[in-house]
Amino acid sequence: MISSSHWRVLALSSLFGILYLFSSPIGARAQTVGEVIRSLKGLSPQARLQKLVSGAKREGRVVFYGTVSAAHARKFLDGFKQRYSFLTTGHYRAGGFRLINKITTEARSGRFEPDIIQTSALVGFELIRAKLVAKYFSPQRKYLRKEFLDKNGLWTAMQHVRVALGYNTNLVMTEEAPKTYEALLDPKWKGKVVIDNQDQDVLSALIDAWGEEKALAYFRGLAKNQVAIRRSRTLQAQLLVAGEFHIAAFLHGYRPAGMKQQGAPVNIKMLDPFITKPSPIFLAKHSPHPHASLLLYDYLLSEETQKIVGEDLGRGPVRIGTRERYPELKRDRYQIVNPDTAGPNLRKLREFFDQVFGTSG
Repeated sequence: MISSSHWRVLALSSLFGILYLFSSPIGARAQTVGEVIRSLKGLSPQARLQKLVSGAKREGRVVFYGTVSAAHARKFLDGFKQRYSFLTTGHYRAGGFRLINKITTEARSGRFEPDIIQTSALVGFELIRAKLVAKYFSPQRKYLRKEFLDKNGLWTAMQHVRVALGYNTNLVMTEEAPKTYEALLDPKWKGKVVIDNQDQDVLSALIDAWGEEKALAYFRGLAKNQVAIRRSRTLQAQLLVAGEFHIAAFLHGYRPAGMKQQGAPVNIKMLDPFITKPSPIFLAKHSPHPHASLLLYDYLLSEETQKIVGEDLGRGPVRIGTRERYPELKRDRYQIVNPDTAGPNLRKLREFFDQVFGTSG
C-alpha cells in the first residue's frame, strides 16, 4: 500500500515534469515574428546576428513567396543559402493577383506558409489591408534610398524598375524623340505609340506627381491620339525593334537598354517625373520561421544582394552607391509607384482604363 507521503512525492514529480516540459525548447510555444523583433531591441549587431542564427538553426527553413522570376529568385536564395547553409529554402512564384489570392486564401483556412512576400506596389497594399504584414525596421534601412522605405515599417523595396520611353532609331530621329510626357499628345504621333493595358501604375504615379485632374486628362489625350494597347512590355519592346511602332511610351527601362547594348535599333528617353516601380518585400505577420525570416529580409537588402540586382540583373538597386549595368537609367530622384496610394485606388484606375481605352483589366 502506497503511503500518503509517497503520493505527495509522485504528485510533485509529475508537476515538476510538466513544468519542465513547458519550459523546455521542445514544449515552448513558438515565438511570433513580432516577439522575436522585440527580443532584439538593444542588442549589438553581433549579438543580434547570433540570436537570429541560433533561432534559425532550430527552425531550419525559410519560405519566399514572390513575383520575381524563378531564375532571379534562385540567385538571391542560393546566395542566402551559401551564407546560412543550415537552412533550406522554399519558393513559390506567381503573378501579383494570383499570389495575393493564394496567400489570403491560405490565411482564411489558418495556413501560414510564407515568411517573406515580394510583389508589386499595386497589389502589395492588399496584404496590408488583410493585416498579414508585420512592421519591421531592418538595420539595413540606413543604407537605402529613402523613397524606397515605408515610414511605418510595413514594406521596404528590394529593387525597382525604371519607366522609360523607347523609340525606334530607324523611324524616329534622336532630336525629334519626345522629351516630355505631353509631347506624346502631338498629332504627329497619332497611331504610332504603344502602351500597356496594365499601365495603371504609371497613371497612379502621375496622379501623385500632377494631381488627379491633370493625370486623367493626359491619359484621355493619349486615347484621343489613338495609342495602341498591347499586353506585356517585353512584347512591346520586341514590336518596337521590329518597326511595328515608332514609340513605346512606358517600357521597363532595362529592356530597351539591354537591346540597345546588343545593337538593336532602339534608344531611350527618361521623362520627368522619373517614374519607377518599387518591388516591395513584406514580412509575414504569421511567419512560421521568424528568426530565419528576419535573416532573409536583411539579406535581400544587403550589399551582396543589391550587387546582384544592379550589376547582374540590370534592375534598379535600392542600396546607395551600388553599381548598375545600365547607369543611363539612374536618376537622383524618382516618382515611385507608391503602395499607399496605388493600392487603395487600383479598382478605380482599372475602371478608368477600361472606359477610356476599351480594355478589360
